[in-house]
Amino acid sequence: MKTTSLILGILASVGMIAALIAGLTSILQSCQKQTDPIKNKTRAGEIYRTSDNKKLSEVKLKISNDAMFVFSNAIFGADNDTLLLTHFDAKDTLCTYKNKSNDLLRFYCQYKKSEKGETLAIGGDDFYILSKASAQDIFSPGSLSFYRNRSVPRNPVMYLDGAYEGEAENQLLNMWFSAMGGIKFKLVFLDDFKVRFYVKSIAMDLFGGRNRPAYEEADYRVEGNRLIMGKNKSKAKGIEVKNNGKTLVLSTDKISIVMHKIY
Repeated sequence: MKTTSLILGILASVGMIAALIAGLTSILQSCQKQTDPIKNKTRAGEIYRTSDNKKLSEVKLKISNDAMFVFSNAIFGADNDTLLLTHFDAKDTLCTYKNKSNDLLRFYCQYKKSEKGETLAIGGDDFYILSKASAQDIFSPGSLSFYRNRSVPRNPVMYLDGAYEGEAENQLLNMWFSAMGGIKFKLVFLDDFKVRFYVKSIAMDLFGGRNRPAYEEADYRVEGNRLIMGKNKSKAKGIEVKNNGKTLVLSTDKISIVMHKIY
């Protein structure tokens, strides 16, 4: 009986020690999570296209142990505002997340702290985010007043800007236009997925009494490598984006117009 009691006492002590170790481990892990400089903090910044450092949108984000909440009017949008962590490679600081459609998104994270402050940089396919800690929580009223909550292109190339100019592909049509002094078609991209159509013609300017080229403005949405045009008088159906965004082909009911980026 004494031997049995002794064994039970030892086992009980071992169990208490194991429970104590488990409790301490849990507390230490909890403290590490609380002091993690990256996690559970709202961050505000901008998202840029890597190829030309063009600012695409404001962004606010918050990273937890198993998810990232990110709100931006470029790259992410309504389809990617809540991402679940599936894998983390500490050696390469590579995080793999999945969105609501189970698509995988991979990012590199880099945290820096200095006397001037601290910065979290996140890099993906031809885009990067620079952000700093925000005093306003991401889910507090007014924090996301800039956010439009709509689907946006994931390909940075599809955020077009500047102007494109060109002419019709049809040679006979171009010869006819040449007899009239020539004609050029121009597109100027505006913010918020809007584009302005210009028709530039010496003859039209002379006989039409216009001091500046006529233009029309229209909305568009992005599907793959095409811009799908909203209602417009020119009856443009879509614009195909080629050559990494340097060339556009605009299609109407009658002609196709090839345009190249001029600025």
